[in-house]
Amino acid sequence: MINTLCIETSGPHCSLALSQGGHVYCSERHLERRHNEELLPLLDDLFAQAQMRPKDVDLVAFGAGPGSFTGVRIAASACQAIALVASARVVAVRSSWILAQTAFHQLSVAHRAVVSLPSRGQAYYLSAAQRQDAGLRVTHTDQLVDAPPDWLSDVLDTPDSVWIGQPPDWLPKQYTARCTPGLTPAAEHMLDFARAEYQAGRSLSVEGALPVYIEGDSPWRKQKHKSVTG
Repeated sequence: MINTLCIETSGPHCSLALSQGGHVYCSERHLERRHNEELLPLLDDLFAQAQMRPKDVDLVAFGAGPGSFTGVRIAASACQAIALVASARVVAVRSSWILAQTAFHQLSVAHRAVVSLPSRGQAYYLSAAQRQDAGLRVTHTDQLVDAPPDWLSDVLDTPDSVWIGQPPDWLPKQYTARCTPGLTPAAEHMLDFARAEYQAGRSLSVEGALPVYIEGDSPWRKQKHKSVTG
């Protein structure tokens, strides 16, 4: 079995998982904005637990966003550095997929999930997924919204659905009972996805360890300039 490292730092938590043979070593830490200070020591500790070196890794997966601008890029940089040292392949996994998979592992009654990741103000990244025996089926991919999308009621009106993540102020009140805001994406739930991508020949070279960009991501707005004539 391939040695696989998973890194997820797209939010205030840092989650790491390292698989060696049949053993999985995990590390979880709430870091807020200290990922740049703490990630490398946490990785060192994880490799020490597994009695491995970074160059022993065959595959590196990371949470590619959407999420914190800095956090996602720290994960991408760490993924690139380790993959370069180890001549390993990489897999970029959407952070919303990791959170949905985490929810399905922890909430046995949930079979559909709306995943909510904060952007800025009342703008949120929303996606939806369904539990499947083979893993996860994404029914609505990440989009940046500041009001309920057209498909939201179709998902949340089903009795086996949950809202994962922070609810925005504009979420209709009838859905607040379905909210589970406290879950965080766990890197160990990236392992199966990363290996499946590798075995299917869809892993990437180190240059492919890039963040996910969602339409509307940039906080900047284009300004209309009046022409000046002399």
